[in-house]
Amino acid sequence: MAPSPAVAASPADLAAIAAEIFAMLGTGRQVAPFTSRESGLTLDDAYRIMALLNQKYEARGARRLGRKIGFTNRTIWQQYNVHAPIWGYVYDSTVHDLEAPRRCRLRSLPSHASSRRSSSGLPPRRRPT
Repeated sequence: MAPSPAVAASPADLAAIAAEIFAMLGTGRQVAPFTSRESGLTLDDAYRIMALLNQKYEARGARRLGRKIGFTNRTIWQQYNVHAPIWGYVYDSTVHDLEAPRRCRLRSLPSHASSRRSSSGLPPRRRPT
């Protein structure tokens, strides 16, 4: 059965979803997408849930560092049924500074990632000789 069109969720429903998400953090468990629930979930609901999660993170002592912007590539919007970039907070507990830079070998990446041209259409950078 396909989910019905989403309608704005009640504050109690949003708080329950935020509590469920927060309880799952770090457990490795997976759940069905919240948008697949019978009542659905709107983008505005998701941002309200994010505000509740932010309160929970900060109450736990996390420090907000910035935002992660996603879906900036317009060519995939239709595939994921999104119509604009989306964003979420990143925290000192979710961002890690790598002390030693690591090199990435292209031959270890999937073949589509090492194609002759990048997604921007620019030729690949040359390696120093």
